[in-house]
Amino acid sequence: MDVRLVLGFSAVIIAGATFYYDYTLGFDKTKVMTLYAVIAYFVINTVLTWWIWGMEGGKVYVGSKDGVTVSRSL
Repeated sequence: MDVRLVLGFSAVIIAGATFYYDYTLGFDKTKVMTLYAVIAYFVINTVLTWWIWGMEGGKVYVGSKDGVTVSRSL
């Protein structure tokens, strides 16, 4: 679960930083940075998708109470 959070927050931080720099400096000055940000965002979300489907098996929720374990998948 921590890997999913780190990857998700990293993608959001990249998107937010790109928006901020584009908004403050203008698109012409941030074209190259925007390209690298888009590539990084794509790579992070690809890894995130692989993690969710490959490593977690599409599980959305896993919990237990009183010795009973519940697991929900997509």
